[in-house]
Amino acid sequence: MKSLFSKNYFSYMRILAALIVLVMSSSIMNAADPTSPQWVSTIVQKKNVVLEEYTGWRCMHCPDGHKRAQQLAASNPGRAFITNIHASGYGSPNPAEEGWNLVTIEGDTMVKYSGLTGYPAGSVNRSTTPWAMNRGSWVTVANEIMTQNSPVNIFVKAYLNHVSRKMIVEVELYYTANSESSTNKLTVMLLQNEIIGGQKDDNGSGVAYYPEMHLGVINASNSIYRYRHQHALRKFISPGGPFGEDITTTTQGSYIYKKYELDIPQTIIDANIPVELEHLEVLAFIAEGQSNIYTGVAVVPSTEDLANLTLISNPEGAGILTGADDYKKGEKVTITAAPSSEEYTFINWTNKNGQVLSTNSSYELTINSDTVITANFNFEKRYYAYLTVEPDEDAGVITGLKEYYLTDEFCQLTATANEGYKFRGWFSGASSSPNANLSLKMTKDEYITARFVAEPVILSQTHNVTVATGEQILLQVNVKADTCGYQWFKNEAKIEGANDNTYSISFAAEQDAGIYFCEISNFAATIASEPIQVTVTSGIKATTITELKINPNPTKDNINVSLDLEIAGNLNISLANILGEELLGFYNKFTEAGTFADNFSIKTLPIGTYFLKINHNGNVIIEKIIKE
Repeated sequence: MKSLFSKNYFSYMRILAALIVLVMSSSIMNAADPTSPQWVSTIVQKKNVVLEEYTGWRCMHCPDGHKRAQQLAASNPGRAFITNIHASGYGSPNPAEEGWNLVTIEGDTMVKYSGLTGYPAGSVNRSTTPWAMNRGSWVTVANEIMTQNSPVNIFVKAYLNHVSRKMIVEVELYYTANSESSTNKLTVMLLQNEIIGGQKDDNGSGVAYYPEMHLGVINASNSIYRYRHQHALRKFISPGGPFGEDITTTTQGSYIYKKYELDIPQTIIDANIPVELEHLEVLAFIAEGQSNIYTGVAVVPSTEDLANLTLISNPEGAGILTGADDYKKGEKVTITAAPSSEEYTFINWTNKNGQVLSTNSSYELTINSDTVITANFNFEKRYYAYLTVEPDEDAGVITGLKEYYLTDEFCQLTATANEGYKFRGWFSGASSSPNANLSLKMTKDEYITARFVAEPVILSQTHNVTVATGEQILLQVNVKADTCGYQWFKNEAKIEGANDNTYSISFAAEQDAGIYFCEISNFAATIASEPIQVTVTSGIKATTITELKINPNPTKDNINVSLDLEIAGNLNISLANILGEELLGFYNKFTEAGTFADNFSIKTLPIGTYFLKINHNGNVIIEKIIKE
């Protein structure tokens, strides 16, 4: 049995194509990345300072580091930038004192590489060995760095949608000189200001270093204050772990553009610290490798230059749409629409006023403000004919099957039998039709069977047979065919009740001789076997066995057999059922001439008719035995 489906290869390929579009669109829907500087300067510039301060809320002297770092940045606006890296130990949380968990995996890794021996400490552009230095040295080292030329300039733009919490960060690099390393490291961090939490602040004499950041007292005896944490490292935006991603084009005149997109979560690590969008900043810097930061810059994400594109499917769920997202204003975007199933076809794109924008499923537009676009689809209910050919597809040919049918459309099929088969009919649910041409009105999916019947084929048969009287005659035909009937004939006359593929006579008599054949028929055809000549020869020589006596007969338990043998020879006595099948073998020996007598038990046999078979030197006598 084989099933053929009208929902064919083409239908599945359409869905596959839609999924491919969905996957690919995330990388191709936007305009190509710029290949020349848009904002970054191409003129040699001095290095900017990036101060990575290692801190923790349990560190009593760390607020002094915070204050010194803030003063450094305030004294050098646009030239010095800070990140506070909260590390394990002094950063381990304690909710009872509002000591929130600001520790990051990347931050802990950077601390291990920094070589610090105490808190607070910081690295200024990772320019010393070890990187970490006492807070008293920060300003001196920073001032020296800001006098040096940087081989590379950096520019950062960040955009943030406060509704969707989507952030886009763009970074441009331009090399005004060759880097000393063929592979540099670009790091982009997400920082957060105004995180309110506990901080120990005590110069050792009970005096706070940075009271300007206090909002109240949490534990006076331990000098724990409710504190405004600034520039806290929350997560890395760039890939590559704590030291950023590789930049492999580092020669003079090289331009590199990087774009990062991320969804800002509600919290990071510690559920007690909400990620407040208005307090975020982005810090980016480029380093020679893991050490020696060339320059960096920090920016506050803009909420003015980002627009949201919303795509709506009409009807809902009718299409697979790609391109909905937040974009820079003025950015070109390609949106795509694909039907979610074969029952939908794309019509057009329309704006919020219903104006048709395009009839192409792929449409490019420029995003200048928040935009809503609808993809419209037409729905046509489709029904499918699921066809099964029995016994298999080699039985016949079905024509007219379509991929699908619309409501009230007719499914029109024609069945043609192959050689050796005959078409029997169509079957669908409780209905059937013997007509080879089927016309079925489609109001639902239909499961249709086209049934063919194979003509009978004789695989083997009995040929001419010669038996002696009293022996069994067994005639047989073996046929390959669907369900069929049998009728045996003798000398052209029907044998009543002979309706199986075998015909047998348990004990042949001379009148059973003749010409036999079997007629085989089914729905497809009627055929006849070859004639079978049956010859019955005499099996008894009267002079061999005389004076045969069997008693009692009928009997309940035993039978007594006596006879006279005129000559010596092999004597076989057995009992058979009416089918000629031997049930009991009583006697089988060479026996001298003379009188033979013996007693045989049939206690184990049920009541019925049996045949006692006596065979002496090939001469056979059959006697009926009745068991009461």
